Amino acid sequence: MSPAFRRAFGAWIVLAIVASTIAFYRLGPDQASSETSSATRPDGPGTTEPGILLVVARATDAAFAVTEVVRLESPTTSITVRPPDFSAAGSTFDAAKPYASKVRIITRDESVPVPDGIVNRTSTFDLDEPVRRYSMHYELNRAIVRSLPSSAGRALGAIRPLTSGQPDHMRVAVVTVGTGVLNLYCPGLTLARQACAEGTPPLLHVRQDLPWRTAVVVVQLDLPEQ
Repeated sequence: MSPAFRRAFGAWIVLAIVASTIAFYRLGPDQASSETSSATRPDGPGTTEPGILLVVARATDAAFAVTEVVRLESPTTSITVRPPDFSAAGSTFDAAKPYASKVRIITRDESVPVPDGIVNRTSTFDLDEPVRRYSMHYELNRAIVRSLPSSAGRALGAIRPLTSGQPDHMRVAVVTVGTGVLNLYCPGLTLARQACAEGTPPLLHVRQDLPWRTAVVVVQLDLPEQ
């Protein structure tokens, strides 16, 4: 993650991007897409450079709320998505079968229909005209696992872009929001760099951009006790 990108982070990103996700669910795609497109965003992948920006917050004890902002290297007439593969995230997620719900895809202030708002398999959506940018808002389910027999409330979550079919070298920037996020780990990096969090809760980010092929981030969480 570039120094300029890091300097741009602050309280405004919580309001501009995370609040736009909340607005998306409450207002519907037409109203919320206008709010999202007008929000100021930081420089870097997904915004001023080709790549993906993921902004993630815990939605429930088993799911994340995600805003995924994508900027492509060249225009496309289709968008391919698939449930994330957590195999690189460790044995904790061996039994996980993640899927996305409440999925909304926006291109040029238009909503792309997603059947039932669910992505549980690889799907391709054809577009009426080529685009280079789009955004997605969704809940990533079965992505959080309580740590047993660890401290009460401790859990691990995993995140990875829904966007598929892109070059392995495409860069991914990841931001997490919420006081319950304790740390971030990047298993696709070398051992010395796997502890990859930078910042202070409630706003953390991965300190470097990740290549799409290995853009898996493990999130250490502190959940409310059951």
